Amino acid sequence: KTKKIWVISHVQCPVMNLMSSMPVLRSCFQVHEEQRRYFRLSEMMWRDSLSLVEEEDPHMKVSLGSSDMGVSAHLQSSKTGTTRFFTSNTHSSVVLQGFDQLRVEGLLCDVTLVPGDGDEVFPVHRAMMASASDYFKAMFTGGMKEQDLMCIKLHGVNKIGLKKIIDFIYTAKLSLNMDNLQDTLEAASFLQILPVLDFCKVFLISGVSLENCVEVGRIANTYNLTEVDKY
Repeated sequence: KTKKIWVISHVQCPVMNLMSSMPVLRSCFQVHEEQRRYFRLSEMMWRDSLSLVEEEDPHMKVSLGSSDMGVSAHLQSSKTGTTRFFTSNTHSSVVLQGFDQLRVEGLLCDVTLVPGDGDEVFPVHRAMMASASDYFKAMFTGGMKEQDLMCIKLHGVNKIGLKKIIDFIYTAKLSLNMDNLQDTLEAASFLQILPVLDFCKVFLISGVSLENCVEVGRIANTYNLTEVDKY
């Protein structure tokens, strides 16, 4: 409405109407400047209210091909600036493979495990075993006599079961069939390897049939696998 009046006056008398319109123009500019200051202040307050904001870094995909390299990055912004965090998506598996290779080559192993049913020996790393099993963690850190032994006999575990458990701890892989299932279950239960127990439950549930239901039920009762009993 103000703009329309100013244009009509300017056509009728350019000089006089321009002069008379100056207060209106100044008022408009002042209002505009105040709005700009308000928005700047609002933006500053909004930024201050953000302590930390995480978001994906789009530059990583261009500069490093993050998805192909197994690398991801995040930007973390704060009042003090921006920090770029890098994560290797393959690091844990590479470290696990490295430890397994050390085990295979017999390097840096600091304890030898012997199954209760034989004399076959399994050189391993205490740190690896303790990180995956509360049983071994208590054995190696809880002041038990085995803490200082270089060779430990595990009377509650047989050769097949112990090998399955060690292979799983070092590779995160487990192969099961009805021939090795009970040995694996016994070792996992004794050594408190919970992921292996879960895999055994899934194996039993998925493989139950009319032909083996009696055997499956017996195994489930022996190791108190209540989830399997439901099937």
